[in-house]
Amino acid sequence: MSNKILSLGRTFRPDEVVLSVMLVLTALLLVGVSRVLGVITAIKGGYLLLGVGIATLLNFLRVRDRVKISKDVNPPGWLWKSVATLLFGSVALAVVLGSRTFVLLFCYPVILALIAFQLRYKLSVHRILIQVVGLYSLNPLTKYITNGLYFGSGDTFKHARIVEKVVNTGMLAGITNPRYADFPGLHILSASVAEFAKISPYDALILSGIVTYAGVLLPSMYLFSRRLKLKKAEACAVVIALSSLSPMQYYSTYVFPQSIAIPIIALLLLVVFNTGSNRQSSRWTVVGVLSSIFLIILHDFTIILIIPLLILILILEKGANLTILNENHQIINDNYLLVLTICVGAVAYWTLVGKEFIITLTTALVVAIQRYTSSSPTARDASSYWYDIARPTETVLTAFSDLSSWAGIHNTLLIAASILGIAAVIESMRRYRRALPIMLVSVIVLPFSVKLPIVIKSIGRFKHGFGIFFALIVGIGLYRAVEVESKAGLLMALLLITGLGTTGAIISSDDQYSLHEERQIQREFTEREYNELRSVGEFTQKTEVRVDALWLSRLVLKDRHRIFQTNRATLTSTGVNIDTNLLLYRWRWSDHVILNVEDATLASFTKARMSRNTLETTVSRESKIYSSGSLGILYTQDSTVKLSE
Repeated sequence: MSNKILSLGRTFRPDEVVLSVMLVLTALLLVGVSRVLGVITAIKGGYLLLGVGIATLLNFLRVRDRVKISKDVNPPGWLWKSVATLLFGSVALAVVLGSRTFVLLFCYPVILALIAFQLRYKLSVHRILIQVVGLYSLNPLTKYITNGLYFGSGDTFKHARIVEKVVNTGMLAGITNPRYADFPGLHILSASVAEFAKISPYDALILSGIVTYAGVLLPSMYLFSRRLKLKKAEACAVVIALSSLSPMQYYSTYVFPQSIAIPIIALLLLVVFNTGSNRQSSRWTVVGVLSSIFLIILHDFTIILIIPLLILILILEKGANLTILNENHQIINDNYLLVLTICVGAVAYWTLVGKEFIITLTTALVVAIQRYTSSSPTARDASSYWYDIARPTETVLTAFSDLSSWAGIHNTLLIAASILGIAAVIESMRRYRRALPIMLVSVIVLPFSVKLPIVIKSIGRFKHGFGIFFALIVGIGLYRAVEVESKAGLLMALLLITGLGTTGAIISSDDQYSLHEERQIQREFTEREYNELRSVGEFTQKTEVRVDALWLSRLVLKDRHRIFQTNRATLTSTGVNIDTNLLLYRWRWSDHVILNVEDATLASFTKARMSRNTLETTVSRESKIYSSGSLGILYTQDSTVKLSE
């Protein structure tokens, strides 16, 4: 069967036809979106058209120039040496400056460009893989080093406290939270690291995430890609793609059970797709059993997320074996049934032991459907208050600004790389026949793996879970891009790889507030802030008074300092409602979006923004009974501390 189409005197390849059709369909889709959801939503979704356009151009340049790369290229020794020097120098620079902004904006893309250049000429693949792991580690490691106390979205405090209990008691009985008493995997791992390395529970928690991602996830994905018969350089490109996905960078330092579960899933994929001798198979079976048991006691939602995809892969693989694409070879061995059986056992475990999971899952689904999904541009601010600050409105200009933001650029390049990957599979379907079921799953999860122009809260969990599949099609696209022979095409390919990786690193750097246009939620404490919070807590204990505090302050006092002298303050349209006539305030309120969890179930929360002038006016108006550099306690006779007139 011919793999070319003759039209108007010119030969078109199937991938060219598919990309051209996709370009037209994407344009028509955005026109339809503009009519249904409005022009602003269509503009914000413009990254789809831009991404397909970039992919089409790169594919055209590749098809036009088909000069084979010489296999006699001598690896320039200075390339990997330069990467090693820059990596160590970047860490040292971040420590000396106390900031990693320069490292992210300049060092990171330069290092990635050097790695991409080596990939282009298929230099030492294993050396490239080591460099990719080193570069990946640069972002989370400098985040850990340069921040006094990084806590992400707040769960870090809770899990560090649980790890501390396990270390102090030496028993799982120290976990009093029934939710995590049933699923103690993360805390067993972190407590073991803390005991072995003689470091604090907090340090053990963060370092467990960094090491697990760099040491387990990335190597596992390389080996998994090789199991699918991808070339060595192609497998390296998959690892580059995986390390460029912002969730994979973000969750390496924001550590909670799902964070660790994803690398374990990648390890299980190796077991599922292992094809070796009987002796090797037995070893992988042992790895599969141990990993599956650990996954069961680690995180429930991840298994719920991944099982359907594994079943789908099995169905697709069986179907592919009936076609000419797969010549009756099996890509999934008996270990698949082993893992599937253990995962079914997980359901029994949840039912008998982790009963709370079923209730939590049901509640979360109801809340997600009712509250967190909306196409309205104002849905994200439904529970937000703006104190003496004009609430911004979305316009055509802000939509274009969103398109040109770090996230907009990242998603444009993600689309471009994934579309190139699809084109590669279409062009060489027989070469990718072993990976075809996985590639189909990669395409299926694509809509869940990029930013959508509509608001879907908590989709980050899906992006994270599906990333190990999505990275395959993106990696193949990156490899296809660097095969371009023309100078213009090669420059575009290098920009694609460096742009994708750098923007992914910046998006995941939620502690780098200056790199983001919009005001951000606070994700870290300086050592000074942290110590001053402890001091104010000790003050409340000595004076035996209770104060009202917003969520973040209350969380630190309770989970880190074990001080319980606080009540839950609530945000309203006019200010902060309190019960005790005393309010703990912090000066950084005016620098960030204030997030306040309103109840113990974490299902209800509000956000607020205020100007520095508003905060200063409020502090000067009310009486102060305590004041330090970054915070203080206000006294008022009213039940509300007014922040807006």
